[in-house]
Amino acid sequence: MRDRVAQQAAKIVLEPVFEAGFLPCSYGFRPKRSATQAMERLRVGFAKGSCFVVEFDIRNFFGGFRLREGRGGLDFLGCHFRARFSGRSWEKYDTVRFYLHRRPSQAAMKRLRDKVRVRTDRRRSGMDIRDVIAELNPILRGWGNYFRTGNAARKFRQVDNHVVWRLRRLMLEKRGRNLRGGQQNAWTEEWFVGHGLYCLRGTIRYPKTA
Repeated sequence: MRDRVAQQAAKIVLEPVFEAGFLPCSYGFRPKRSATQAMERLRVGFAKGSCFVVEFDIRNFFGGFRLREGRGGLDFLGCHFRARFSGRSWEKYDTVRFYLHRRPSQAAMKRLRDKVRVRTDRRRSGMDIRDVIAELNPILRGWGNYFRTGNAARKFRQVDNHVVWRLRRLMLEKRGRNLRGGQQNAWTEEWFVGHGLYCLRGTIRYPKTA
């Protein structure tokens, strides 16, 4: 307890000192700064013509520093960034323009699917489906809030479809031999939403630039 008090006291004293020297472009571990703001800064910077992202890490710096071509995109903060051609600019202005496309990375998608799989495991078929959904919702909402400021609409649909598929499998396991013919056809996305499921589609929002 005393260690926590000492840490907080040191933070109160030192934080204003270091904050005064940080640049506006610094977002890591700073009060009222978030990863979402940093990623929005990247999107706006790319739109203005910035073409390079440099990530520094002190650990094993001299033994592991590498440069690589970024045309295939890069993963950063759980997102996959890639330059995309703007067809509308070409059609309207006869000008080649690119924008920074950001979507959840494959690793982020896998981590979410793993969490969904654990909470919809067949061994939980004895639970009320509303209780299963109540456990899923905070995970889906938190994940969606983090990624909703990018180009994630397609990935959000994939997540919704996957969650509904997992819940349908759980319902089939739950009914077992008591399943009536055609009953599974009623277990649509709307049916699960009616039982409280939080869906990601339609939740994309773009923040103001920090």
